[in-house]
Amino acid sequence: MTPDLGHFSLEELIKEVYCTRLWNYTILSALVLYIYYYVTTLDSEVSVMWGAGFGIGKLIFYSIRYFTLFYVIFINIGLSHTHTNVSAETLVFWHFPIIVPGLRTTRCKILEDISYISTFVIILLADFALQLKLYALYQKSKRILTFMVIISISMVIYYTTFAAMVIKNWTIILVTDSEVNLSTHYMIYPSYYNKALIPKLITEGIMLALALRVGVKNMRQNGGIEMSNSLLNLIVKDSIFYFVVIFSLCLSNQLLRFLADPEFFPLPGPIILALEGTLSQHLLINVRIQASKRGGMETEFSLEGIRFRSGLGSDEGVPDGSFGSVYSITSTAD
Repeated sequence: MTPDLGHFSLEELIKEVYCTRLWNYTILSALVLYIYYYVTTLDSEVSVMWGAGFGIGKLIFYSIRYFTLFYVIFINIGLSHTHTNVSAETLVFWHFPIIVPGLRTTRCKILEDISYISTFVIILLADFALQLKLYALYQKSKRILTFMVIISISMVIYYTTFAAMVIKNWTIILVTDSEVNLSTHYMIYPSYYNKALIPKLITEGIMLALALRVGVKNMRQNGGIEMSNSLLNLIVKDSIFYFVVIFSLCLSNQLLRFLADPEFFPLPGPIILALEGTLSQHLLINVRIQASKRGGMETEFSLEGIRFRSGLGSDEGVPDGSFGSVYSITSTAD
């Protein structure tokens, strides 16, 4: 049952306060998770990434690493702090009010705007890392490069437009409730708010299919599913792992937006972004470590410049040898 816009029962207020506390717990969980990963990989950052030459891969790595750190510490904590004041604000999704205690209108709106934009920035940076990896898998194929550029531009336009429309169209309305002695603010979101992650699910599926194409091709030629520590195989395995985790979380979040009560919509967001930033960095560090073990490799780090020697066929430069025979040679290019 939808409460009246100007009146809420005590039970409804208690429910909304409970949901807000759950959201604060997910913020804390995301913060602990990311800080733990950040601290435990500082040695890898110093020993592996600092000495590498400038390249797109290195730029994306540091952008993801420190922008996500900024997000989980300053933006999320700032929002969590505003949720603990005396006043109350109600977020309304499709006319379903969500009362969140402690949101001061001006400060909250600024933080919400920054948080919403930062969410899409982290998503785009993580997608860029995955696309760069695919470019490496396909041996700098021009067709793959063109395809990735089209996807990247499309996603940038989509998320920029989507964020601008949501921020422009949400509205804050001040309402007082004398029965529970609370002042409330209604933040009204447009009806298309729940469709934000659908394009990401589609692009994640496309990129997984492209990565699996390389892996399946090599497994067939190898006559089995034997695994090795080759750079190509590492990228394929990381792609599958990344897809399973991130796609599952994004799909769960999207289903939650369609099926659950609006009060629960914000819950998965902080965890998804922390994990996405963590896994993207893990992929870039792994590739750099594995590639640096190959004899004579230049110190310049560039994922898109990694090549594999395995008797290339004519199919877009995809390696034709088995997993065991695929290894990187010494060239990088940026």
